[in-house]
Amino acid sequence: DGETVLAYVAPILENAETPEDIRTAARYNRALILLERGDPAAKSDLDILAQDGPHAEEAAHHLCALTLAEGDAEGCQVAVFAQLNRFGGGSDWSYESFLLLAESYIVQEDYFQARSTIDQLQSNVQEPWVQEACMDMLDRIVQLETPAPEPADTTGITPNPEDK
Repeated sequence: DGETVLAYVAPILENAETPEDIRTAARYNRALILLERGDPAAKSDLDILAQDGPHAEEAAHHLCALTLAEGDAEGCQVAVFAQLNRFGGGSDWSYESFLLLAESYIVQEDYFQARSTIDQLQSNVQEPWVQEACMDMLDRIVQLETPAPEPADTTGITPNPEDK
């Protein structure tokens, strides 16, 4: 129950005697609940979690996603590269961040970079969920690159060239 968790987090964090691992767990759970709700207050917990500890890479990824959600595609790209340089590749969170990087290129309508990012991920990671996400994103890029068809004339009237 999210409300119950949220009610207990503040007292846990306010108690100076609370062990650090419990403080981390409280922040982590609150951040996830707030993220699920789309609440930007998650950012403060994510900032702390991203510094160090068992959830640092995940928190860094979520911060990148929040940056993109705020409309800063270039900032998202910088943050993703920083995350990947810090934590390396090979984890599910790094794969998620590569997908997020491609999404940031799509937002900027840089389909070439988006496709290149997805192609590299697809070539180097054989995880089924990654392969499926890559295929979905490539399909989306193709749709975005394909111009919309001209609307069909449904009136059945042939235009008269003399009307021009």
